Amino acid sequence: MYHRSALYPKGYLYNTVRNSSRTLTLPPMNHRPPPIRWRHVIAQGRCAAYGVAGAGPAAIFVHGWGSPRSYQGALSRLAHNGVSVYAPRLPRYSADQPSGSMNLWLSDCVSWLDSFLSGIGIDTPITLVGHSVGGAITVKVAYERPDRVAQLVLVNSLGGATAQTPLPRNFHPSAVTAKAVDLTRELECLATRQLPVSLLWGRNDRVIPRSSYFSLRNALGGPTVFTVAGTHDWLINDPHCFGYAMRTVLNASSGRFAR
Repeated sequence: MYHRSALYPKGYLYNTVRNSSRTLTLPPMNHRPPPIRWRHVIAQGRCAAYGVAGAGPAAIFVHGWGSPRSYQGALSRLAHNGVSVYAPRLPRYSADQPSGSMNLWLSDCVSWLDSFLSGIGIDTPITLVGHSVGGAITVKVAYERPDRVAQLVLVNSLGGATAQTPLPRNFHPSAVTAKAVDLTRELECLATRQLPVSLLWGRNDRVIPRSSYFSLRNALGGPTVFTVAGTHDWLINDPHCFGYAMRTVLNASSGRFAR
């Protein structure tokens, strides 16, 4: 397993990354990042809102609890790394519903995202970036629709098995969901397929138990791990750091593709 801290700004963040089929030019991070434009498309017969920014290979960002609009700064910084970012607003789910319904909702989101991708005209394998419960959704998409996914980036993601410990008094919705979602089988399958997966993790996460993080990492067979100083929602609180961290991830993943 390869592990590094994604600190910023540092000289090792290259301006250009390469792979076997293309060269991606990454603009200097001191330039103004592109704005997020909000649009609508029909997915599964209903109008769906999504944000879009940037130019280059497609990267789909799947948000955690709340709205993708909470991630506007992070999305803009991600698009600044030479990719076209699409951030759909997921169908709603209440964290108060029974735990068994969560797995049904995750499967429904796979079908919904497949329809969304068709609606915006994407039919080639993509980079999927998922935060929190959005990470669990991207794992399900990669497992059920391998033709859709070129690589995964899991940002403080749910999906690992969790030790049964009492919840804190003021718990985050993801803390409840983490106990209900165990995607060990799907993660091990992705490892067997050798799908490129990177973990991007805030070291001070108090929402997802450490046991869940270690379970997720081990099920993937020792993926590349990048760590930053931050909590569960660090990419919302510090989008500039997220931009540099994602630049590091994109450099590393492009290096794997080139080999």
